[in-house]
Amino acid sequence: MSITVRLENVGQSSCLFCQICVSVFTGRWLMSFWTGSSKIHELYTAACGLYVCWLSIRGVTVLLAWMPQGRTVIMHKVQEWTLMVGVCIVAKHQNWAAELYSN
Repeated sequence: MSITVRLENVGQSSCLFCQICVSVFTGRWLMSFWTGSSKIHELYTAACGLYVCWLSIRGVTVLLAWMPQGRTVIMHKVQEWTLMVGVCIVAKHQNWAAELYSN
């Protein structure tokens, strides 16, 4: 029984190791687009990578939850969210433009 527990612990630790490696690699790759070749602390790359991994997993689970409703419902939701994000971007841009030209 103790052998089984040890094997489970090895599996859990290797899974955690892989998750950290994937998230740090993803964070480094993504942060290289923003900062170029400058040196960034590992904590920032790990945090960015963990967030991107969490966001992608969350997107997949939401998509899988919507699958039984059909493609038309999924496309309708995507259109709603795209419109909402577009309106937010335009509103933010207009707010910046108003502040820029008011001075």
